Amino acid sequence: MVLCFEKCRASLIAIFYMELLSLLEAARNVVMTPEEKERQRRSFAYGNTRIENSRITREMVDRAAEELGEPYKADYSLRSE
Repeated sequence: MVLCFEKCRASLIAIFYMELLSLLEAARNVVMTPEEKERQRRSFAYGNTRIENSRITREMVDRAAEELGEPYKADYSLRSE
């Protein structure tokens, strides 16, 4: 009985692993719109500041983002190789 359980468990892990690889490959090909990038940026800022300060709200992050304006865009063409 235990051996059967271990085989089933190993098979499920292999299936989940293959599904994860498939999802990761699909994610590599996603091109986000500027709006999606901005939503993700704000969500990241909210999540990271909320860890340190439970009084932070999404509205506070939105207000700060509006005050800061357009996100910084790095110019990688100036980097030396």
